Amino acid sequence: MRKTTTLLSTSFFIFFFFCLSATQVTTSDQCQLVVKTVDLNNVNKRQVSAEFLEYLQKYKRGFNIIARDLPIDASHFTVVIERPLFKGGFLGYSYESSIRSYNVTREEILESQKRSGQPELIIDSLVCAGYLPGEKINYALFTDNNKIVAKTSLIPNPLEKMFSDGKAKIQMEYFGGNGSWYAIKFTGFENEETISFQSISGTEEIPEQKFKVLNTVGMHYCNGVIGAEGGKSILTFRRASGDKVVFVLPWGYKLIPYLEGKVAFGEIP
Repeated sequence: MRKTTTLLSTSFFIFFFFCLSATQVTTSDQCQLVVKTVDLNNVNKRQVSAEFLEYLQKYKRGFNIIARDLPIDASHFTVVIERPLFKGGFLGYSYESSIRSYNVTREEILESQKRSGQPELIIDSLVCAGYLPGEKINYALFTDNNKIVAKTSLIPNPLEKMFSDGKAKIQMEYFGGNGSWYAIKFTGFENEETISFQSISGTEEIPEQKFKVLNTVGMHYCNGVIGAEGGKSILTFRRASGDKVVFVLPWGYKLIPYLEGKVAFGEIP
């Protein structure tokens, strides 16, 4: 039997104010790290390695991290990829083991560009394998004297749905925690437009309820169920016209296939 809950009796939803952030962050007047999405429809197969192309075919979606205007007085760099979600430990994975870093020289970057025929300086390429749905990761570029010159962030497995008008969109970022928390952002809606949501997670349900959307206000959503170790929730948002989007969100042990790279972009284990 499914247990019915309401907003007043649970902490499934909490509203919060937010500011939209770009995927590009610059720490100096010149050097930038820019994220570009690649897939089988837009990748130039002659300009990527056979290994990367094989991964792209398997996992459907990838990214190029591009450096623009590298400091002319630096010849050695360190790239650090951080996963802040793991700072408190997560599903047996430690924060320290989740950090990846490597050294690269300006000469190696330029040589790689020459071999591939790419017009831009690509310092890293990755596919979405091994990342959780909605998980944000941080990239930083350091010089050999440990000075940070640029940084950026991205969500390899984004959780976002567009309504049929091509304007209204809902995005979710995963924050983890014991209850499996998500931050939800609304963009492109009419100001104070009334929409509804419904949540079903295991044996618990929040029946369809209405609220007014402000494009500067988001929600926190928790889909964990007390007494359970993992599962999936179905979260539905519906406009007055009947147009709707549906998210299927795994939590607990159902997230492990993502971490193990067994799930391709857009798939639900």
